[in-house]
Amino acid sequence: MEFAVSIRFSRVSQCFNSGFLSAPKTPVLGIIGDRVVLPCQVGPAPVPEDFSVRWTFRGQSQRIPVGSYCGKGWREEPDRRYRGRAELFHGELRAGNVSLLLRDVRSSDQGSYGCQVSFQDESREVLVELEVAGWCCSLFFLHRAELGTNLKYCSAC
Repeated sequence: MEFAVSIRFSRVSQCFNSGFLSAPKTPVLGIIGDRVVLPCQVGPAPVPEDFSVRWTFRGQSQRIPVGSYCGKGWREEPDRRYRGRAELFHGELRAGNVSLLLRDVRSSDQGSYGCQVSFQDESREVLVELEVAGWCCSLFFLHRAELGTNLKYCSAC
């Protein structure tokens, strides 16, 4: 039994030492009012049961809690701005998917997000940049007398 535990710890330590946490190097695009996934992956899977994930928004001088998970049941309460809008993929955590789903994207969500994964006394963090864009669609009905039809025109603002 001790042998199996020591192998698992050794394997996890090796993962941490080899930069096992990955996220996209290019910004993720979110559309206002839509939902967006901020990708973050732990590898190789499976991930040990007693690890933790903490997502934070990197403000000018502070880290704002967005979402978290701890294998021991502890969960940090997200900041009021993210309550009910941010969640992890709980069914996929042990497979290494520690991505964050953010619903109802707002312009104020734009910026850097830290994905921090910890196991025992080791911790790694990667940054995911979220860019936010807004779309509005105006419908103009153009009457074409010669064709007797209405045309719809939709444009981005």
